[in-house]
Amino acid sequence: MIQHHNAIMWVIVIIDAKPNTAIYEVKEKVWKFKSYEPFPSQVKAVNTIIGKNIVGKTLTEAIDELRHDNDIRDGMCDFDKLIEIITHYVDKEGHAVEIEPKF
Repeated sequence: MIQHHNAIMWVIVIIDAKPNTAIYEVKEKVWKFKSYEPFPSQVKAVNTIIGKNIVGKTLTEAIDELRHDNDIRDGMCDFDKLIEIITHYVDKEGHAVEIEPKF
């Protein structure tokens, strides 16, 4: 899903991530299964990385700060499907898990 890929790429840019870090590991897994819908666990991993590295704001809010000096298309910042995956996240036993979306 393009939203997942875009979110990962934005995180890499915004936090200035270096290779061999958690976000790059997720990126590799997502790329490997790019023809599939994103696995909820991978979406959760990106959500967690955002929460730990972009403190006090969502990914969308961080991107909006970059809009002041850059021409950024809206479609590059649409994460509604990822937010839906996070808000309906269930654990391995099928129990709902409440997670705050960071997208």
